[in-house]
Amino acid sequence: MRITDRKKEFTLLLVCMVFCLVSMVYSQEQQEPQVDLSETVKKSSLSDKFEIGIHFGPWTLKPISNFFEEDLLDKISEEIRGKIKDELTDKYPQLVEADYVDELKFSTSGSNFGVEIRYFPKGRDGSFSLGFSLERTKIKARVEGPVTQEYTDSTYAQVDSVAYITASPLTTNLSFRWDIKPEWRVSPFFVTGFGVAAFVGEAGYEYSGNYVWAGPSDTIGESDDRTFKEWEEEIDANIPNIFYLFQLQMGVRARIVPRVSANAEVGIWDGFVFRIGLFFRF
Repeated sequence: MRITDRKKEFTLLLVCMVFCLVSMVYSQEQQEPQVDLSETVKKSSLSDKFEIGIHFGPWTLKPISNFFEEDLLDKISEEIRGKIKDELTDKYPQLVEADYVDELKFSTSGSNFGVEIRYFPKGRDGSFSLGFSLERTKIKARVEGPVTQEYTDSTYAQVDSVAYITASPLTTNLSFRWDIKPEWRVSPFFVTGFGVAAFVGEAGYEYSGNYVWAGPSDTIGESDDRTFKEWEEEIDANIPNIFYLFQLQMGVRARIVPRVSANAEVGIWDGFVFRIGLFFRF
């Protein structure tokens, strides 16, 4: 009988304690103001989806120029030969062309600089991102070397020649990037994209040397520099006014601190580009 009574007393005490605890929690919830964190979560989630940065590096047509370099050199060599012929025929109409030798070489150089913003649909853990960038690419292509035109009377003309093209298109680019392991501190990535810009620039040539014969050497030479538009009107040809860019690159991203990372990438940029960048994640 006493054991049964004690069980009843213990059960009653436990029920009272639970009732008091529930009452206290309910009372506390009523006293504390309710804070809506939905906007905070929403803002934090949105900020994690954007990244902004800059990148820069050298640009060149090598090794892509290997596909057209030989034809380009032949074309420019013919143009120089024609210029020498036109100049000397006016002075020496009896000249008959014989052997022609050139040692022209092609070189290219340039640089790329861009400002980029990227959007990650799935936030920090997402591997895919969509990028928009403004890019300034400086392009320089140059052909130079000595040229010798021989004639049947044992005379010859020898000149040093240069032909060049320079352009600096400002392209608007859209790119798609996939980070292989975005959670890693060092993560490889792959990028593909395209861009478009107005194609403006300058092209020109220059040659100077001597015509050697029995008498005193005769100095010969000519030069001309014009914009693409002026050349188009001069030669009555259609030079494309739009510059299209194709992008295909791979690289590595290294996180320096939680919101700052450095990138290094290499690949095709209507040529060959290597560049490094610094990016900030919101």
